[in-house]
Amino acid sequence: MSKIDAGSKLQVMELVQRDVVNELFDLVESKLGTFGVSFDRNDSEEQHAPRKSDTSESELKTFLELETVKKYLPRINPESLNSWWGASGSKPNWDFISTCNVDGEKGILLVEAKSHYGEMEEKGKRIDMGFSGNAKEAAINSKLNKKTNLTYEELKELMRVLSDYRLLDDKILESCLNKAYNHRRIGDAISQAKEALSPFCRRIKISHDSYYQLSNRIAYTWKLASLGIPTVLLYLGFTNDPYWSSKQRGEPFKSDEAWLKEIKRYFAQVKALPLLGDDGVRMITLPNGTPMFFITGSLPAKK
Repeated sequence: MSKIDAGSKLQVMELVQRDVVNELFDLVESKLGTFGVSFDRNDSEEQHAPRKSDTSESELKTFLELETVKKYLPRINPESLNSWWGASGSKPNWDFISTCNVDGEKGILLVEAKSHYGEMEEKGKRIDMGFSGNAKEAAINSKLNKKTNLTYEELKELMRVLSDYRLLDDKILESCLNKAYNHRRIGDAISQAKEALSPFCRRIKISHDSYYQLSNRIAYTWKLASLGIPTVLLYLGFTNDPYWSSKQRGEPFKSDEAWLKEIKRYFAQVKALPLLGDDGVRMITLPNGTPMFFITGSLPAKK
């Protein structure tokens, strides 16, 4: 099964393929219209990803480098944003990204979508340490015991074991150290966001050690706003997804109320519930005068 055959990714693509992305825009406007958030419904005006011609999840840097997007957001440097997160390696992908209007200024909508309880990720960031090729790399893989996504502590233990078995040559050592450095850089970026958000959410404890996906979503929202880009983070729940409602595959969100309860529970795990407010909507204005919005809402899953 491909990664878009089921779940929230499929539901997002259904919105795109059926030309009903306006349903998502309507939801955001219903939450934030009083704050001046709106979307240009002319397809040539509002830019979004994925699109019919490209169904892959979107990396923010790639989206910001589109000529049609740079026209609206010329003041942002995608490379600066990219290096803030980490010197190398993959960056977080988003289920949906779009430009939007925020009180007369162009901004960014970031969407993380879920369609069943099993998609509420809790794990920390892992470090990809798979090796392939020569006999030495095969020997290293044997020490990994088929586990290639490691925690930081597991990476340090792997380096110790490789050293003991005299498998840690300069090439492997450099790779391990680069991955460890990048891992720490990402932790630093999240910590920076945590500190900046603490005046608005006193006990927030986003981290790359646990609830990494939620933590990086919150951190990126803050970072864009800190660069002067009005930013909306929408946690979108799809209710009654038929795939998860049948054959005991998983438990879907059965109503908007069920989704709101679950997303509040989720945010509470990193002490970030104040970011959502009582009704799943909150606007925060940073010291630079730029607003950011944390909102949640649901749409019925497509059949």
